[in-house]
Amino acid sequence: MKQGRFIFKMFPLLLWGILLTGCTFLHPTPPTSTPVASWEEREAKLRSITAWSLSGTMGFHNATEAKSANIQWQQAGLQRFSLQFFGPLGMGNTRIVGYPQDVMLIAPGKPPLHAQNGEALLKAQTGWDLPLEALYDWVKGVPAPGPMSHPQWDASSRLQQFEQQGWRISYKSYIPVQGFDLPNRITLSRPPLGATLLIRRWQLPN
Repeated sequence: MKQGRFIFKMFPLLLWGILLTGCTFLHPTPPTSTPVASWEEREAKLRSITAWSLSGTMGFHNATEAKSANIQWQQAGLQRFSLQFFGPLGMGNTRIVGYPQDVMLIAPGKPPLHAQNGEALLKAQTGWDLPLEALYDWVKGVPAPGPMSHPQWDASSRLQQFEQQGWRISYKSYIPVQGFDLPNRITLSRPPLGATLLIRRWQLPN
């Protein structure tokens, strides 16, 4: 009888110990600066994506102001794209269209502007300095060609952040898209400049 009362009294302590032990398995795996074994395979798979359609919202901020716009982005290979902005980003309804050897900015009520890259057109039209060429890779969750530093991966071999071309690129979340894990919230930081891309819809060719 005494043994039964002892077990009954000890039961809450045993249960608490089990719960504490169980909680240790619920903690998320922290990011690692060492690439996991499957990163090279994942990177190659993501780089194979050369065409897509996505829509979402892009926000910019600097030391004195912040603006945002809805965005639609169609990509067909490295040098063919259409990037359309809707909203108050100093652009109204503006489209940047890329072809081999030429990039064109089309804005309502204005003659088309031409340049060799979209970054120059975007900066001339809005004053915002955004690395559009590097975004071709960054938006997929891989670094652009060239050196990068301070990379971190999660346990699923997905990049969490890295630094490249003077920018810090951070991936806040991913979503499954037709067999790929693709970013749906990306932040770019190069103080005092910052940008956030929230992707609401991804679509890849069948």
